[in-house]
Amino acid sequence: MTLTYTLLVVVQVFNTIKCSHLSLQGYTPLRINEIACTAEKLKSNGGRYTCNHEGDVHCSEGWEDEVPHDDANRCSIPKCDASCRHGICTSPNFCACEVGWDGTACDICIPMPGCINGACKTEEVNGVPVEIAQTCQCNTFPEDHSLGNTVAKFEGPRCDRPVCKPACANGGSCVIAGDTRSNATFEDQGKCTCPIGFMHEESDDAQQCSRCIAAGGCAHGSCARADPEDPNSAKIPGTCFCDEGYTGPLCDQLQCRSSTDELIDCGEHGVCLEAMLPDEKNGCACEAGWQGERCDKCVPYWDCPNKNVNDQNSTDGLACLRPNQCFCKLGGTAIESDDKALCNNEDINGVGATDPNA
Repeated sequence: MTLTYTLLVVVQVFNTIKCSHLSLQGYTPLRINEIACTAEKLKSNGGRYTCNHEGDVHCSEGWEDEVPHDDANRCSIPKCDASCRHGICTSPNFCACEVGWDGTACDICIPMPGCINGACKTEEVNGVPVEIAQTCQCNTFPEDHSLGNTVAKFEGPRCDRPVCKPACANGGSCVIAGDTRSNATFEDQGKCTCPIGFMHEESDDAQQCSRCIAAGGCAHGSCARADPEDPNSAKIPGTCFCDEGYTGPLCDQLQCRSSTDELIDCGEHGVCLEAMLPDEKNGCACEAGWQGERCDKCVPYWDCPNKNVNDQNSTDGLACLRPNQCFCKLGGTAIESDDKALCNNEDINGVGATDPNA
């Protein structure tokens, strides 16, 4: 009994002393976790702060207190030297970026996945250009380029299809994006791959598939148009459409015109020669004994009184059917001339020669 009483007294004294000590510190056991400078707090705060001998809290570099501060969670706000534009500061000088942004300050816009030749799209918001993450705006020509910096060099949702400007002609496909003109600089030069029958112009080194390959051996011509009346219709490879002044399947034959500008054939007694007429036009050069624009008129005997070779209805009739003949129709003036002995002479015309006036 005496022992039990003694133990009870000791416990009561211990509790009295403990409670008295805690009261002097200004807190109760229920608030122990709210005190920043306890040994447990100093060990578990992750190095965010330390305490001096007077119990004052000092935040470590890169950390700061909330305003007002919370004694249960001192120095809990991380500090970042750079502003986290599209993210939050989660530890000293470390920004946790929003989806679509990267960089120490979360200021690097990440385009749409798979965006090959583009970057984030830029839009104006209240007059300020703003980048839109997870978008894909295709690359354009340089600002000082003659085509202008608003002309895109690529197209498609992922900017994966090259664009040629001016566009590839005659069904060509753009394989290298850029300027296809002959004066394009090397860094901006585009190139088209051409379908069968077309190629690039060799003279000015343009890369547009604008040259149609004509038929082999086409001497003075080019590819024909699908619609001959439409100068803008498609060209047909392997054809040969003759230049002015030429004819034939391969445009290798000169073409002559009459005095009325009609196309003429020099026939079997003549050949078309280039620029032989006074006006530098092509003309028919006739064989000996033949005359006329088409070389289809015979030349009469040199002193034949009848010079008519054109008018079948003339009173003198036609002078010849073949060179060096001399026929004169009865009733005409030629047969009554001083040289009438030359008319219808078998020694000149040949025995049994056909009379064109018979």
